[in-house]
Amino acid sequence: MKRISAQSEAELVEVIRRRVAELNLSYETIDDVAGLPGRYTNKLLSDRPRKGLGEMSLGAILGAVALRIAPVELRGGPGAVGARPEPPEAPEDARRGGGTGAAAGRQTRRFANVARMGRCSAPESDV
Repeated sequence: MKRISAQSEAELVEVIRRRVAELNLSYETIDDVAGLPGRYTNKLLSDRPRKGLGEMSLGAILGAVALRIAPVELRGGPGAVGARPEPPEAPEDARRGGGTGAAAGRQTRRFANVARMGRCSAPESDV
């Protein structure tokens, strides 16, 4: 297999998918060889992954398909990557802890339920 680079998890998943096809392995076989639960490889490598590659699953999958990750230095040094974009500005309410979001609505409902529960009295026992 030739050297291939990946810069995101999606690209890495695609590299692993190609390797699986090259080796003509089923996802069930990879689960068995990697020691993963049944159908876990399918959740990792499907078109719309339901799980992400984690610390344990990444090593297990790579071992099962005989791949290794090696860092590759980009030509041109750190400037070749480009400037990091600025994070978006938070809305004013979020910075103040304003009470207009979904969390505020949940709190209001929660306290309304507590108040309603206080109005209900438990039946008295004859003990």
